[in-house]
Amino acid sequence: SIEAQDFARQEGLDYIETSALTGAHVEEAVRLACVVARQFGARDQINLAVCGRGGAGKSAFIIRYQSNAFVEH
Repeated sequence: SIEAQDFARQEGLDYIETSALTGAHVEEAVRLACVVARQFGARDQINLAVCGRGGAGKSAFIIRYQSNAFVEH
């Protein structure tokens, strides 16, 4: 969304719009998060938190990344 892009730009953050439905940019977003975590000193394990309002598709994003499947409910 434009609001999310503006927030990321203002805070100096990377922004990648993803789609759990199609799988677009899901892998890229997780890889970028891992690269950034490593830059900040993460070593063996990286904990990833997916944040967003209710109904935003957080669970669907994780399922898409883990199993390359889209679960509607």
